[in-house]
Amino acid sequence: MSTNTTQVNNTTDKKKGPKNWDQIVKDIEAEEEEENKKGEGSVDELFKQIYANGSEEVRRAMNKSFQESDGTVLSTNWSEVSKSKVDVKPPEGCEHKEWN
Repeated sequence: MSTNTTQVNNTTDKKKGPKNWDQIVKDIEAEEEEENKKGEGSVDELFKQIYANGSEEVRRAMNKSFQESDGTVLSTNWSEVSKSKVDVKPPEGCEHKEWN
């Protein structure tokens, strides 16, 4: 019984008044932004940079390869992509399904 009382007292001792929810939201948003720089968001940013800074051929190759492969291929090599239709290449362990 004394253990439960101690736990309750410890949690109430840690509370130091009302929470500033606006600051908590800002902190969470900052953490999410930092995570995006390290994770999947950084890959998106890389592709955006390549597209924005690339030549017309690079942008054309990226658009054609992504559209024809249903989003499974992203190429920057126009000389290769321009020759034929880009095949669908789903990631290993995945299967491609046609949209009807």
